[in-house]
Amino acid sequence: GGSSGATNLKPVKADPLRPNSGITLLREVFDGYLPDGGLLKWYEQHLADDFQAVFEGGKVKLDKQAYLAVTADLLKSFPDFTYTRSGPIAYADSPNIVVWTAVVKGTHSGAPY
Repeated sequence: GGSSGATNLKPVKADPLRPNSGITLLREVFDGYLPDGGLLKWYEQHLADDFQAVFEGGKVKLDKQAYLAVTADLLKSFPDFTYTRSGPIAYADSPNIVVWTAVVKGTHSGAPY
């Protein structure tokens, strides 16, 4: 994998004895590297049951199952799909809400999406 922008960050790995939390947990998958076991497995393990992905300023909302299905389809077309970011991952005046600008990359396999 590559780094996430000009800061040249190293991959953040999960440690089963001391699991990451907060922003460090998010960096396992959103810093330009694929987590061990892949993106879909990481989502299945870490997204809360009431997870909701919000896009286009709230116009598009996906619950956990819909987001997992979209991700599975996306990975068929872009098997090396990774997230990088522009700028920091930061708390948004809440211990439960974080914000950042994600930049995605991947090689198209030829499978339609």
